[in-house]
Amino acid sequence: MPMKHPDPRTAFVALLALFALLATACGGSDSVETKEPEPTTAPADPTPEPTTGSDGAADGVATDDGTGAGDDNADADDDNDAGGADEDGADTGNTDEGVPVDRPVTVLVAVETSGGFVSVNTALSTYPKLVVMSDGAVYRPGDQIAIFPPPLTPALELLQLTPDQLSAITTAVAAASVVAADTDFGSPAITDAPTTAFTAFVDGVAIELAVYALDTDDAIDGPTQQARINLRQLITEISTIVDGATSTGVLTEPPALAARTFAGLTFQEDAQVRPWPIESLPMPQPGGIECVVITGEELSTLWAAAADATTQTPWNINGQAKVVALRPVFPHETICS
Repeated sequence: MPMKHPDPRTAFVALLALFALLATACGGSDSVETKEPEPTTAPADPTPEPTTGSDGAADGVATDDGTGAGDDNADADDDNDAGGADEDGADTGNTDEGVPVDRPVTVLVAVETSGGFVSVNTALSTYPKLVVMSDGAVYRPGDQIAIFPPPLTPALELLQLTPDQLSAITTAVAAASVVAADTDFGSPAITDAPTTAFTAFVDGVAIELAVYALDTDDAIDGPTQQARINLRQLITEISTIVDGATSTGVLTEPPALAARTFAGLTFQEDAQVRPWPIESLPMPQPGGIECVVITGEELSTLWAAAADATTQTPWNINGQAKVVALRPVFPHETICS
């Protein structure tokens, strides 16, 4: 009888079963246990998510000013920085960084000596010998050509103070006890002397002093004499500081100009009468004076027309030949009523 061979598939299955038994018997502690992987959790972010408050600002987000305002508020801060305005839109005068914003330029100190025994033309053309502005600009009479009759247009010099120089003047004025409306300067017993007008703006308040014959202490003593000495010293101190300022030279035109006429102003009979070059005319004022303040394009026109004129040049004003006196006008002055 022929011999049967086993089915190869049956033998293969039996072999696999044998290997499985051997693996179970030898597994022990080294056996590998398979488990379903557990879901992993990402580590917590140490930086908390910003939350939004009732004002719309993101809490916990620092800004440049440390207030915790968000981007919207930061943009608003930028707008305020640029304009220096409060919620009502009014100019606060300072930005958040404390930088002053633009303000109108005003007069800080002005000194003028006028009157006394002088000609009518000199009296009408005299202007302050020193004007210090809040932006450090200083106006004072410049060098004038020495001819007779003198040129009609005044030579006005412009200087620029440094911040330290301007601060020194402000400090000197504020510290001077003589700068007070009730200061008694007395009046020397002399005649035909000039009067010195000292104007200072302290904390926004104008203090105006008028001292007759300031350079004289005749028949004056005690506190009154000391007040005159103190004012002279203050004017000298301010003038010394101004002397150290940078000069930009004589102005081609002043900021404003007053043209004044008076019956006592005379000219030579054979002098050529010039046409008045602008529409504005000197108007009657108390004391027989005619006056007009000129600015803008009219000032430029008159200044050019008067470039070669003198204090005795006649002008045709309202059909009459008249001599005019020209003087600069500053913001603190009221020249024509």
